[in-house]
Amino acid sequence: MSDTQHLKDTKTYFNSDAAQAFYQSVWGGDDIHVGVYDDPSLTIGAASRETTKKMVDILPSSVDGNTRILDLGSGYGGAARYVSWHYGCKVDCLDISEKQNEVNTKKIKRAGLDQLIHVIEGDFQKIPSEDSAYDIIWSNDALLHSEDRGKAIQEISRVLRPGGWFIFTDILHGEKAARGSLKAILERLPAQSLSTLKDYQKMLRNVDFEEEYMEELPQHLITHYTRIQKEFKSEKKVLIENMGEESYQKYLKGLSLWVRGAKKGYLNWGIFLYRKAKK
Repeated sequence: MSDTQHLKDTKTYFNSDAAQAFYQSVWGGDDIHVGVYDDPSLTIGAASRETTKKMVDILPSSVDGNTRILDLGSGYGGAARYVSWHYGCKVDCLDISEKQNEVNTKKIKRAGLDQLIHVIEGDFQKIPSEDSAYDIIWSNDALLHSEDRGKAIQEISRVLRPGGWFIFTDILHGEKAARGSLKAILERLPAQSLSTLKDYQKMLRNVDFEEEYMEELPQHLITHYTRIQKEFKSEKKVLIENMGEESYQKYLKGLSLWVRGAKKGYLNWGIFLYRKAKK
């Protein structure tokens, strides 16, 4: 595993009591990614699950018991459990946080999926898997935390079989944001920068991936973080008990910046599908 300061900071953030309280009390502790709010009445948790369903629908090849999937930056493993439960496929969950992996492991066992889902501690720059090990690489809003996204994509290419699929969501650098203007927004997270859509397209072309589907959905990012901010305020008492007043105020300030940034077009979000060239 890489030993950079960024990697240490990322582990510290996701293992912190503040992050655990935030993701479990506000986000629901299951799916902790941006949701799809085609139905505006959906809760945060239900909208996040809609993202998973939409991604499964986008995949052009069938998912079954012979399919091997790597969930890159799996968090609490909600997407992995959904896909494995409904399709009987094997999923490896790769995440850097021991705390999130511990929660995920407990949820997997309660769901009776421990024969299908394997939890691995690791980072994107050095995926602990053999070459061409997976049919599908799946990732929800995780690549933004990578110190070197180009290297991460090279690793994704290495462990994905020829003709395999890479499907992911991520929060992007919006077209209306000048380079370097997101510093204050990103201070809430151990993220140094965001990639634009064109950045990803270039990095993926460089390792022989072909774009099969691309949908920018910034409106859902606005709705999601507005809901998160509202829920965060409503859970103030519980959150302060679990993360402390100082952390609560820091997160609240950060969420305000994210909502404002999303509304101004400084941030973008979408769902993307790429296929690795057959060789």
